[in-house]
Amino acid sequence: MRPYRLNEADLQIPDGWQDNTIHSFVLPGDGGGAASLVITRDMEAGDVDLSAYADQQLVRSAQQLPSYTLLSREQRAIANRPATQSDFTWLTPEGISVRQRQACLRLSGLVLVITLTGRNASFADYEPVWGQVMDSIKLRPNEDS
Repeated sequence: MRPYRLNEADLQIPDGWQDNTIHSFVLPGDGGGAASLVITRDMEAGDVDLSAYADQQLVRSAQQLPSYTLLSREQRAIANRPATQSDFTWLTPEGISVRQRQACLRLSGLVLVITLTGRNASFADYEPVWGQVMDSIKLRPNEDS
């Protein structure tokens, strides 16, 4: 068993179980969430190069999202580590243009994926939030290798 910390509790998790936690934060708005910030872990990424991993994610998005358009893809740093950042748009079944920004950061044994989603028309409103979140990331000592 190994210790695991939630915001609300500490508990013991059996050895060998993978942490597939999804952290989801939503800014409420009219007719549903105005924006969301979701953080996931991909334990299945293996030793794939970070740039190749990000490309795979973009290909999956292009295959699954209607009217997908890649706006940008760049290398950046998150917590002083190499990362990729991509912006793309797509249409919901209701015809709403959505924009997503996705950053991928390799940690020991996994890839951390951070995704900001909002309506394309108001996405610029969330640019400062994205910058603040990215600037605030501090890796824990056991995750900085």
